[in-house]
Amino acid sequence: MGRLCGVATVIVACAMAPLVGMRRNVFLYFQDSWAVLAVPVAVVFMLGALWRRATPSAAWATMLLTLLYLPITFIWRSSEDLASFDANGITWLYNLAPGMWNAVHGMTTLMHDFTFVCLLWLGTYVFMIIWSLCTRDSYAADHAGLVWRPELVGRLLGEVPRPWYVGVGFWSLILTGLFGAIYVVFW
Repeated sequence: MGRLCGVATVIVACAMAPLVGMRRNVFLYFQDSWAVLAVPVAVVFMLGALWRRATPSAAWATMLLTLLYLPITFIWRSSEDLASFDANGITWLYNLAPGMWNAVHGMTTLMHDFTFVCLLWLGTYVFMIIWSLCTRDSYAADHAGLVWRPELVGRLLGEVPRPWYVGVGFWSLILTGLFGAIYVVFW
């Protein structure tokens, strides 16, 4: 299985090489791809940990969205420079749907990258919530103990009270102050 996956990965990488080459550099391509791929992972983690109604099938379906997000990222980024299609010899891809490429190109000039990722994030949240509401978790009783509840913040039974300077709240304030100072100094 490892050899088959390795061969499949090499074939996909070879097929994607001209597409990655359309970008100014490979670092920006990976940055954009990871920003978009992190969205489903973050949504599944957050809803799975904080919402009792989240179902395993909704988590799987949300993770499968990554298969759609990579082409979306490619279209989003490739439309920034339509001349790169000619430079890389793949004008046939542009000719398949020039109207779509031009429309996306118009949006890329109006929308910031983080706004795009935020919209994907919100859409992914809505997707997982709707999928969870439409499906049932047959192991809900087993999963109930894994979901965060406010009681988990309180002290465990028999735990000895700690001094204020050892608490999470104090160190969170210190960390927030440090990050705020770094932000102010280096902005």
